[in-house]
Amino acid sequence: IHIHNYALIGNTKASLFININPSLFTSNDAIDAEFETLVQEINSCGLEPSRVVCEIIETPAISNTFLDRLCSQLRHAGFMLAVDDYGSDHSNWDRFELLQPDILKLDGPVFRDLCKTPAAGSALRNLTDSLHEIGCILLVEGIESRNQFEIAVDAGVSLLQGYYLARPETTAGQFPNIPSAAFLPGPQEVHYSQVFRPTIPIQSVSNAFQ
Repeated sequence: IHIHNYALIGNTKASLFININPSLFTSNDAIDAEFETLVQEINSCGLEPSRVVCEIIETPAISNTFLDRLCSQLRHAGFMLAVDDYGSDHSNWDRFELLQPDILKLDGPVFRDLCKTPAAGSALRNLTDSLHEIGCILLVEGIESRNQFEIAVDAGVSLLQGYYLARPETTAGQFPNIPSAAFLPGPQEVHYSQVFRPTIPIQSVSNAFQ
């Protein structure tokens, strides 16, 4: 559903973020079937895999071997990988090292708690710079105030997300030319959320948050 509606939007610059629950994969056959379905849907819509970010959410995996198999297939096919809600549940440093994602999404509550401390800016910059050195982009979730926004921007964070920037909207509300009933019963069912990329340079440095 999301792939087809994303294709209808026609934005050639935006990326599509899709959640993947690692607890659902109980065999190699299940992984291969899911991968083939995803590739088939992407191809049917004429999309490049590089425009799709597969987010591994914070739930436990049945097996890290299964999770590694899935992510290896996705990466080989050209999809981007993200670890979602880093700092929450099983989205930890072990998972980051296993998956070696293109994007690390810092959990919103973790970020907001960090913003309450005097060291927030320097800690976030260390994390941002460390990730940049290994070719990974930091995305901060859950930005809900001007202060949190400024901390993230000043720390050189590449991607920002949260209610302070935009709330989820129906595609029909934002893109009136899309046939709203094309894939779902009504336009209220189809939502998207914006990710904001600040026009600031990314800086560079060492390992925080390990």
